[in-house]
Amino acid sequence: MATTSPAGIYYRTQAEARPTDEAMALSLATSVDTAIAMSRVVPSSVTVGSGSASVSASGVITFSGVSSLSINSVFTAAYSAYRIVFYNLYCASGNAEIRLNLRAGTTNATTEYYGAGYVAFLGNTLGFSQVRSGNYIPGATVDSGDYGTSIFEILKPHLAVKTGINSRGAGYYSSNPLGMQMDGFHNYNTAYDGVTFYPGSGTIYGTAQIYGYR
Repeated sequence: MATTSPAGIYYRTQAEARPTDEAMALSLATSVDTAIAMSRVVPSSVTVGSGSASVSASGVITFSGVSSLSINSVFTAAYSAYRIVFYNLYCASGNAEIRLNLRAGTTNATTEYYGAGYVAFLGNTLGFSQVRSGNYIPGATVDSGDYGTSIFEILKPHLAVKTGINSRGAGYYSSNPLGMQMDGFHNYNTAYDGVTFYPGSGTIYGTAQIYGYR
């Protein structure tokens, strides 16, 4: 059993149980989440236009052959901002620009999105657009048969104010490496509790994870 020296120093005996590597890693991850005030968020459900999707107990979203992916009841007052990360994003056919619509209940908001700055690196070419308006905010573009990644930052979506949205991603366009960044907002004072992602054409596969900032 454990002993304590006269100086008050605690010693663990060889027979005492030691934490497993898994328990130590989980404890460290929890400590890091707390320190940087960012936590994984589990949505109530995910729905698709076609294809299939599921969400695990830890919040990992896996989707296959989807024409749209709606993440439901995920934005609450618990966090002031959210990060949604797409890993191993794959496009089976078409030229899939990943697009975002904010979602209130089962209704997608499809108008009045503005990009204050849109930067794209295509091969060795840099493109920049100062103002872009439309019915979605874009992420990365992925060519048929290629992989990419995409990250969306959504600021205060649960409040009835204009919602700031930042996106960045890497992929391919016309077989050229592509990097994209959009800094913009949704121009309505509306509260949203979900979000829908969809490709410009074709269907997409991959995994996603959501994080909340306090």
